[in-house]
Amino acid sequence: QGDACIKSSSNFQGRSCDGLSHYIPAIQLMADTYGFKHIFLATDTQEVRDATEEYPQFKWHFQKESKYSQKRSHVLKFLPIEKALRYGVLDAFDEGAAYLVDLHLMASGHAFVGKFTSNLDRLVYNLMGSKSDCLRPFISLDSGWCFDYGLPNGDGDTGDFQC
Repeated sequence: QGDACIKSSSNFQGRSCDGLSHYIPAIQLMADTYGFKHIFLATDTQEVRDATEEYPQFKWHFQKESKYSQKRSHVLKFLPIEKALRYGVLDAFDEGAAYLVDLHLMASGHAFVGKFTSNLDRLVYNLMGSKSDCLRPFISLDSGWCFDYGLPNGDGDTGDFQC
């Protein structure tokens, strides 16, 4: 779960916050089609990590919660990330490093399930393609591919958004 799930976020762009169960049909389709059993789950939320126990047919991989991620989760309940960074409540280097780690771990997969209304998800899929000789299978749960950065022409299931 990303910025769409942060109640204080000022960047709502027509995205919805969905739990793990929303992703499972697409993950199961990928598993049935391609035989995948190992899933890397990028989340800041312990609740989402705990939900993986409901799906023992998969081997789940994720980063364990650190003191920084606990602090981040707490801070972002009250402040949008932009303000938390501006006021020094969160460290910009740590935030950027965590983002890049997630980006590269997610792009190391053989397929992708996510939401193309997310800048991170689109970056992941771009990087996946650059690391291989073909485009990897993907399922976007909310929008088709969008590549016009900063233009309000994204057309998602929950409304328009800026690419």
